Amino acid sequence: GDNNLSLDAGASGNITADKSITGGGVFTVVDGAVQKYSGVVTVDSLDIKDATTSVTLDGALTSAGAVNIDSGGTIAINAAASGSTFDIDATGKTTIAAAGDITASGAVTFGANKSGTLTTSGDIDTSNDNVTFTRAVTLGGAVDIDTNTGAGNILFSSTVATGDNNLSLDAGASGNITLSGALTGGGNLTVRDGAVQSYQALTVDSLDIQDATTSVTLDGDVTTETTLDINTLTGKLIQNAKVDAGTSVDYDAVTIGINESIKSGTTIDIDTSGTT
Repeated sequence: GDNNLSLDAGASGNITADKSITGGGVFTVVDGAVQKYSGVVTVDSLDIKDATTSVTLDGALTSAGAVNIDSGGTIAINAAASGSTFDIDATGKTTIAAAGDITASGAVTFGANKSGTLTTSGDIDTSNDNVTFTRAVTLGGAVDIDTNTGAGNILFSSTVATGDNNLSLDAGASGNITLSGALTGGGNLTVRDGAVQSYQALTVDSLDIQDATTSVTLDGDVTTETTLDINTLTGKLIQNAKVDAGTSVDYDAVTIGINESIKSGTTIDIDTSGTT
């Protein structure tokens, strides 16, 4: 009935919601050990301030406002979640199922204040807002991250282990894409769009950067099983580390700076409207 609900079971008490929690209002959990929410949750905002052991969301979450989940143990999101901002933080592992896609009208941040890693199979869509992964990420399935057409950045501050799953990124024409750690484990890495794009070591089945408004910088060795294709038709491409492609290499950019070796299993095609 659009009334607020606050729960506190202390550090040792469990919280179990077998049925749905709907009707709006602010839903606040001060503390609880094992927390399990099995039904649909429809609220004005969700703030789980602390969970000693675990938080599990098995039903779809719809929040009109912010979603904040903090756990001293683990977090599991097993169904679709929507809200404004998302701040998800665990000391243990956070796991997002393939059904746990996140749709946000604000920024999405994992691991800002706690050291736990993330294993995800769910997609993320924002409305021109940032998506930040502070800790190491493992892909449990194919993942698509899209910040819309505006200025939402995509940042991986640590390593990404793909587990041979595909990863697709789209930060729009104005959002930057930064991989600060190595991305390894195979799968296809596809980048549909992004302004300033920076990559460390990449070990993938294929690399397809379809568009970069400003620049692409390869600061780590890139190894592909098959094709490597980079297009930045309005910007520059800078290769500062070795490239080893199983089949073809195709570079298209206004300016291209190649500062290390390129190896290809078949062809190398370099096209520029400026200087190389």
